Amino acid sequence: MIRVNTDRVVKIGVAGEVAPPPAGSSAFVDLYDGRIAVTVGMGGIVYNVRIGDPAYGWAAGDHVEPGASIKHNEMMANNALAFFACVGNEVVVTSGIARGARGVLTGKHGRVCADFPTDVMENLCIGDTVIVKAYGYGVEIEGFPDIRIINTDPGLLEKMGITVTDGKLDVPVVAEMPSYLMGSGQEVPPEMVDQDVMTADMETLRELGLDKLRLGDIVAIKDHDHRFGRTFKRGSVTIATVIHADSPRGGHGPGIQTLMTNHTGQLTYHFDPNANVDTYLGIRERHK
Repeated sequence: MIRVNTDRVVKIGVAGEVAPPPAGSSAFVDLYDGRIAVTVGMGGIVYNVRIGDPAYGWAAGDHVEPGASIKHNEMMANNALAFFACVGNEVVVTSGIARGARGVLTGKHGRVCADFPTDVMENLCIGDTVIVKAYGYGVEIEGFPDIRIINTDPGLLEKMGITVTDGKLDVPVVAEMPSYLMGSGQEVPPEMVDQDVMTADMETLRELGLDKLRLGDIVAIKDHDHRFGRTFKRGSVTIATVIHADSPRGGHGPGIQTLMTNHTGQLTYHFDPNANVDTYLGIRERHK
């Protein structure tokens, strides 16, 4: 049983609105195999890809952001949304037909992603405003000051089945990511956005058991230190969750959102096929 400083963590409202899908003057993108294609998936309201669904196999899918994608049009307000929001935070619709409806934040990509009940998704409109009850920065686990918690709602942290074994935090994960597969996003602060696992070599992914990932799965990244940016450091461990679906672009793939990281050998993990944000928070069951 872990003890978390929940009562001392600041909860603050950050604003955004349901964002339209972006597209340039040409919707064609370059794929890792040299082809070009029209792809879909970033931004907007994605009705049929939700937390718990497969991260692979979506036709013409490119970084599909599950549920509703949210951003703010003013830069500093959008930065606050991107930095302060955490996986597991409550999201409240504040305008439109769905006003008052509540959902759960599931990840941070070019926008933040939120899952809502099915009937709410049908009533959401592009431009509807929301408040995210940002809650998670400053979270610490008692006795483990060298384990940095990032992007994680305390309520999610307490439900992840984390135990203390031989003086180490032991976290259930679905799979282990080798550092050499980590691609786009390496240069971006983990507090703000995810990092993609590269998926051009599906044979390697199958060999490693990474070809069956689902949105919301908890994974371990071996030899990655995410305390101050994302760096390779042998012996470090980062725990993360899958927040968006695969991409056919070079250097890209499913998005992996940092949840906690450690460089001193105090963070370990074991395999559990049920380690998923949806399992812990019961999102799909509540959002039928």
